[in-house]
Amino acid sequence: GVDITVYEYNTSAGYWDIVTVAESDGDGDYQAFGLLTKNYRLKFEDPESFFVTEYYNDQPDIDAGADVAVTLGLETTGIDAALAAPVVTQSYSLEADWNLISLPLNVLNTEIGSAFSSIHGSYDVAWAYDGCDPPGERWKVYDPAAPPFANTLQNVDERHGIWLQTTSQVTMTITGTQAYRTSVDLCQGWNLISWPSLTVQPSVDGLSEINGKYDIVWAYIAADSSDPWKKYNPDAVFGNDLTNLEPGYGYWLRMIEPATLTVANR
Repeated sequence: GVDITVYEYNTSAGYWDIVTVAESDGDGDYQAFGLLTKNYRLKFEDPESFFVTEYYNDQPDIDAGADVAVTLGLETTGIDAALAAPVVTQSYSLEADWNLISLPLNVLNTEIGSAFSSIHGSYDVAWAYDGCDPPGERWKVYDPAAPPFANTLQNVDERHGIWLQTTSQVTMTITGTQAYRTSVDLCQGWNLISWPSLTVQPSVDGLSEINGKYDIVWAYIAADSSDPWKKYNPDAVFGNDLTNLEPGYGYWLRMIEPATLTVANR
C-alpha cells in the first residue's frame, strides 16, 4: 500500500515533473510502466502518513535522491525502499510516590537505566510483572542504587506495565518509534501490560479482540489521589470508570484463558 511516484527533470522549466505513479502490493512489489530510456527519480510515500516519506536511495528529498537509469524495452529491478517510522518524543507527568506507567514507544535503548534517564535520581524503584513466567519469577525489580546483579528487571519495552516509585512529582520524557503493530501475549490469570499506541481508544474497542477471554481490567491513575483505581468489567452495566485505554499508563488485565492482544497503529 505504499505509493511510488516517478519523476523526470524538466530542464527547460527547472523542476521535477511527475511521469507516472504506482502502488506496492501485499508483497511489497510494484511496477511503473510507460518509461523511456532516461534517468528518473522515485518517491516512496505512505498514504496514511504513518511512515516517513523517502526518495530513492534513502534520501529525504528529491534533489538528494539517486538517478534510476531505465532502458526502453527492458525491466529495471531492485529499486527498493524500506520506510521507517518517525522518531518521536513523548512526555508524561508522574506524581510523587507510586505510578503505574508504560512506554508506548519502541525506545531507542531498552536498557532500563537509559529508558528512564530523563528522571534519573527522581525514582527509587521500578517493578514489572510477567504473568507468563513461572510462579516465583513473575515479579522483576530494578533499583538504580543496587548492584547490577541484584536487578532482575534489565530491559523495558512497549508491551509491559511498570510500577514506578518516584521521590517527587516529575516529568518523564521518552524518545522512540511507534510500532506499526504490537502483539502482547497474555496468559491465564493476571497480566501487567501497556497500551502500546499513541492513540487513546475506548476500553471496549481496544480489547474487542479478546472479548470473552478476560473478565476485568484495572488501572491506577496516580493523579486522581482521591480515587486512583479505575476498572473496566466488560459484563458490568454500571460502575465502570476506566472508559479509555491511554498511552503512558499500565493496566492489570485478568485473563480467563490465554490469548494475544494485537494493537495496530496504522
